[in-house]
Amino acid sequence: MTVEFALKIFFTLDEHLYENLVRVSCENDNSFIANKKYIDGDMQRVKKLDRDVSKCISTYGISSLENIILELVENAVDAECDAVTVRLNLNKNTLIVSDNGRGMTSQELDDLGSGCTSKIRNLNDIGECKTYGFRGQSLANIAKISHLSIVSHPRGEVSHRIEFGGNSETHDLEDELINPKNCNFYYLQPHHTHIIVKDFFYNLPVRQLIVYDKFLLSLKKGLAHLELGKLKVFINQELKLEVSHTLPPINEIFGLKCRFKKVTTSMGKIELTAYISEDTKQGFQFMLYNNRPIDLKISIKNICLIQFKGPVVINELFQDSRKMIWFSKYNDDMIYMLEKIFSNNLVSPKKASPKKVTLKQSSILSPKRLFPSKRLTRSTSSSNHDLKLEELPKSMNRRDLKEMQVINQINKAFILVRSKGQLFMIDQHAMDERIRIENLFRSFFEDMQMITVSIGLTEDQSELFCRFKEYLNQFLRYQDNSIIEIPAILQILPKNKLMDGIMAYIEDIINSVKFRLTGNWFQDINNLPTFIIDSLNSKACRTSVMFGDKLTKKEMMQMIADLSRCHLPFQCAHGRPSIIPLLDL
Repeated sequence: MTVEFALKIFFTLDEHLYENLVRVSCENDNSFIANKKYIDGDMQRVKKLDRDVSKCISTYGISSLENIILELVENAVDAECDAVTVRLNLNKNTLIVSDNGRGMTSQELDDLGSGCTSKIRNLNDIGECKTYGFRGQSLANIAKISHLSIVSHPRGEVSHRIEFGGNSETHDLEDELINPKNCNFYYLQPHHTHIIVKDFFYNLPVRQLIVYDKFLLSLKKGLAHLELGKLKVFINQELKLEVSHTLPPINEIFGLKCRFKKVTTSMGKIELTAYISEDTKQGFQFMLYNNRPIDLKISIKNICLIQFKGPVVINELFQDSRKMIWFSKYNDDMIYMLEKIFSNNLVSPKKASPKKVTLKQSSILSPKRLFPSKRLTRSTSSSNHDLKLEELPKSMNRRDLKEMQVINQINKAFILVRSKGQLFMIDQHAMDERIRIENLFRSFFEDMQMITVSIGLTEDQSELFCRFKEYLNQFLRYQDNSIIEIPAILQILPKNKLMDGIMAYIEDIINSVKFRLTGNWFQDINNLPTFIIDSLNSKACRTSVMFGDKLTKKEMMQMIADLSRCHLPFQCAHGRPSIIPLLDL
């Protein structure tokens, strides 16, 4: 079995088995060591990836202006440049990113296209890749939403210019050397590579509405962890950002004056280098694993840059279009190391045990939160009949539900119960809705019922469906520019609403809001398209026990038993509380 064939199916393989396949194949492939060395001159040339490799690397889209800039700056750093200059004219929707890296020859410019890169040749190389990018897709994706041209002037060669997708031509840089001292926007310095992006998002008008403050902050946060040389960012000809060989670059990028302490340590296969300030600022904690951002779902109070080095797990590099690692097999080790270093300044992991849900915890299905709960208790004053309000215990687990005793149904709407010396009121509709929604989600994932339809697709829609087929095939079937099967739950949804929902789902994928399914139905709920979540929630609500429905004591006891087996028993599908504490007996 070749490495390429093994990696085609690595998303469905056990991770340990996959790593062994790679190791065994590499041991039997004498060319592997030669292939993975980046000092090889051929490795530095831009070439189109083999079709077998391209199939394994998912496509992605460019979702924002800061993403365009970050992709181009990362490409410049990968080209071994010492200096990068970004010039952005928001009034003319034009961007120029210039660097003094090794540049591209006229032949390489002609070869540029989707899946063209100098970073890797086969999938084995990804594990040894030290560059920020390797997919060979950023320029092609930027060209889809803008008018892109490249001017390159490698040392010892004449300058060449190419409109993306066309043929390169000899270019006279003297035409651009007009009044350079006054920072002419179109000044192109010799012996530099210049990426010129005009009319960005011209075919996506909604994205042209840039919230400047948010854009600048997002751009700075994206730059804060890069190993930059000299960087200058001009926005509307005004210098907004300048960085020069500092580590970490946080102070220069954000205009701070923090003192950083360097800490190094290691544990097992993981090495850590941290730059920690005594200052605290929310959202200014940058964590990297092998130079790629990682979300450890943990909060640190200090301003810091955390750099982990460890074994490469190749499928972790495919989790996000912007190279974010959302979950690593070494998460627990990294969190343990942070706990030892930060001690009191570490907030806590943002993950909650499914066996214990706090009453104020937001639902995984809804952004709404439960309101604060209070209880009535007898006062310690001389009168034993005085009552006072005090905060209830902040948590309740599913074991408490199993011990509840039903007293009676109240007004055909609520169920009065007793547990551990306290009285609780259960909303019968919210309780049944929670039971039904979790059963519906489980059934949807385990046995998805499909119905036949015929919905035609436009040319643009067909292209999007092709680009994101690995996501859409999880829920739809389509062929010959038509949708032919959809989940049965969507059969009452109008066709225009269905298409709007699919387009919104694709937008969520591009913006890294939705990800591939993992195989665990409860964890995958948030990765369902929103229109499917809404349809299932609506069905659960319509079919649940309503206010006014009379229940027997046996039915109420059975419902509470069913609720105790739910993952989120304390609120309905729409976020309303299902259980309200009343009185401390």
